Amino acid sequence: MENFQAQFFLAPKPVGDGTYVMARHISPGTEFPLIAAVADTGKFVGAILAEPEKYEGKTFHAATAVYTLDEIIILLSKSCGKTIFHKQISVEEFKNSVPFFAEVFTEGYSFGEEFGYFGPDTKELVAWAAANARGKLTTFEEFLEEHPFQLE
Repeated sequence: MENFQAQFFLAPKPVGDGTYVMARHISPGTEFPLIAAVADTGKFVGAILAEPEKYEGKTFHAATAVYTLDEIIILLSKSCGKTIFHKQISVEEFKNSVPFFAEVFTEGYSFGEEFGYFGPDTKELVAWAAANARGKLTTFEEFLEEHPFQLE
């Protein structure tokens, strides 16, 4: 969740009429597992440390939940009080908009759209990990309440 503010180069850009666009080459239904890394990583690690035998050989696909790009944009908009919309652009346009590691971001987003972030069972894998974490996980809505999204 922290990446939305930290990766300023991927932030929505002003259109000039008071609105902002989040331009990506992926569809608005593309799903992303989100985690409040600072607040919640230890809740997954803590579960493993508390019961190592139970989780031996298991993989935690650590996230609170899976959100679509559309859902993310709606929540970012609400948080910052600005209208943000998605614009699907070509792969080349997206690559040209990223100042570094353009290939990495493009391929990563493309993979997630085609196969799912953690593969075809992403939602189930995330749900299992969330159910096995120790303590309440932070929703994206709660994260944004505590750390409001900022635009230029």
